[in-house]
Amino acid sequence: MRVFAFMKKTWVIALLCFASGRSHSQSIVVAKYEPEVTINMDDLDGFLGPMTTGGCSVIQKAFLDEKASGGCAGVLIRTYSFSDACGNHATATVFIHLKDSTPPRFDPISPELTVSSQTDLPNVAVPTATDNSGTQPELHYSDKLEKDIVIRTWTATDDCGNSSEIVQKIKLR
Repeated sequence: MRVFAFMKKTWVIALLCFASGRSHSQSIVVAKYEPEVTINMDDLDGFLGPMTTGGCSVIQKAFLDEKASGGCAGVLIRTYSFSDACGNHATATVFIHLKDSTPPRFDPISPELTVSSQTDLPNVAVPTATDNSGTQPELHYSDKLEKDIVIRTWTATDDCGNSSEIVQKIKLR
């Protein structure tokens, strides 16, 4: 795990504007924010990050993510950039420790298949599973023979240890 040093800062950047012969100052102020947070991966899109005040117009907000190691889901170093129409700028950085409590999801499979013999079992299609982390989960299966039916239980496990199962019945002729 990488250890990061961070500082909590409020940035104020001012630009002098001249309007109607009078001078006045406008600036973007980044409000107090938590520089280090923990968020479930599924909630990341809803994370608003630091808020701002001031500016001479609507403040545009953008961010750039850098992925770092740490924990099963990792850490994002998210750098926010703020700007307005007068050229005022401000930045803020948040270290986002990601957690993952969502199991992988299997794509639909045929729940029942028929093969001519037990030697045909390795040729049965492997299901696909996806994970919210974007990485491919590990797939394993176990077989249980009940009369002329093989009960195949597929398990998908992600990097954080979350798992899900899907069952397939394979009839032997």
